[in-house]
Amino acid sequence: MLCSYIKIKGVIYLKKALSMLILLLISSVLFAGPLYNFKDKIGDDNGPGKYTYPKNQVFIKNSFDLTELSIAEDGEDYIFGFKIGTKFKNDWKNVNGWDVQMFDVYMNFGTGKHKHTVAGRNLKITQGWDKVLVVSPEDNKKMLEKEIIPKNKDVYDDETASENLVSDIVMGYNYLIDNNQLFVRVSKKELPDFPKLVSIQVFLSGAEGYPSPQYTYIRNVNEANSEWRIGGGTDFDGDPNVMDILGDNSKMKNYKSTEDVSVYSWIDMIPVSTAKVTK
Repeated sequence: MLCSYIKIKGVIYLKKALSMLILLLISSVLFAGPLYNFKDKIGDDNGPGKYTYPKNQVFIKNSFDLTELSIAEDGEDYIFGFKIGTKFKNDWKNVNGWDVQMFDVYMNFGTGKHKHTVAGRNLKITQGWDKVLVVSPEDNKKMLEKEIIPKNKDVYDDETASENLVSDIVMGYNYLIDNNQLFVRVSKKELPDFPKLVSIQVFLSGAEGYPSPQYTYIRNVNEANSEWRIGGGTDFDGDPNVMDILGDNSKMKNYKSTEDVSVYSWIDMIPVSTAKVTK
């Protein structure tokens, strides 16, 4: 009985120690040097306006509703924080700690050399972008080798020339979840031009462990929703596979998607001058 008591007490103390560690980690994130804070409209998690969630119960209401992006700096890292309309969860036991969401953060440092976005998003950015942070629940090594490299060497639609995006896609590390917030660290070495940041854009999409061959870990949008597919788009290529972006979603609807034509919508970046935080 004494051994059982000691074992139980040991588990309790271990749990308390882990809880304290998590609180310390969250505190270090929240009190890092703030740089930018962007708010997004609540309840616009319907893509161009008519997208509907898949039918499976794992897709909880507001799971794809981006409500805030924050950026801070802490030593040799930048910390990107994403807030959504419900708690993050990990029913699928993904290695990075959550399940159904996928985030892209497009950054323009004054050049805007790419117009196309990561393969499968089916969107183009008017002002262009220079680096994109891809935040996925999947293991980084697998993402790089099986998704990013093979699928982003030749991204195009029927209107805009092909682009190779591979060298300008970066990933973070040390993912931390607190209720409806997800934080990820990115080494400053990955973003050497970040002090020149002019504008930014964020995509929130459905993560997909078994994506279409040309889509980078992203869930398809079809004409009708089903157990695992988002509805409200088309059954052809061209419609955006994105549920929410930072700012106005309305320009996402200007696509062409038929059996014969695939032209992606153009959307805008958000100037960072509107979201700079005074330290």
